[in-house]
Amino acid sequence: MKTSVPWQDLEAVYAARIGDRARRQASVHEEQDLKFAAGRLAEGRAIGEFLAARFSGPVRVLDLGSGNGGVASGVANFAGMTVVALDHHLNFDLRCLCSETGLHVLQVVASGEALPFRGDAFTSVLCLETIEHVSRPALLGAEIIRVLRAGGLCMLTTPPRLKYLFRRDPHFGIPGLLALPDRLQRLVVTRVFRRTSDRDYDVQHIYCYAGSIARFFPGRKIFQGVGQPPSNKLAKVFWQIRQRFSWERLLIWKVDA
Repeated sequence: MKTSVPWQDLEAVYAARIGDRARRQASVHEEQDLKFAAGRLAEGRAIGEFLAARFSGPVRVLDLGSGNGGVASGVANFAGMTVVALDHHLNFDLRCLCSETGLHVLQVVASGEALPFRGDAFTSVLCLETIEHVSRPALLGAEIIRVLRAGGLCMLTTPPRLKYLFRRDPHFGIPGLLALPDRLQRLVVTRVFRRTSDRDYDVQHIYCYAGSIARFFPGRKIFQGVGQPPSNKLAKVFWQIRQRFSWERLLIWKVDA
């Protein structure tokens, strides 16, 4: 697949940006964020390959909650991909990355609950590790469906609650945190472990069941996990259960009425 920048060059620049942050003194929570950020470019490359294999012609992609822009950059490196990175704040790591590589990613500062785009504007919307931070997910889901064109795809990832119930949670690294109600989670993170301040704490809800996420996306849609179910009937039942409670990625397709 044709790319704008050789991958090894893009990876080197991205690693240098992450490395600059890693050399600074960091809290436990910041170190958790750095580990997460380090893999974002590779994730963007994989998503770009996925989208290029499924859509022909120009592909317009909206990356909601784009963070440091690693995913947006990885997708934008594929020829034919136009990428908009949207977040509440302008990310200077992404701006510098684009400046140093010549990669083009349009950065927009806005809320996912009120997207500043016309309807049917995007081929794909990426909502990666974002919905758990949103206070009004029904508005987010409605906006995603509105800006997707017919036949378009929203790829959504969010940590399954049951997967981390008795493990370290994916945001703060506290064992068993997700076994607690949401309000107690906030108290434990901000007052007991002091991983972040009450003002900066932004985890709204970690979901147990894929269906509780599907209800936020109105209208006609196909909602499924990534991958194909096995042919064996018993194995298929277990596969379907896993997709509902311990998913990796969820796909929401907007189909014609």
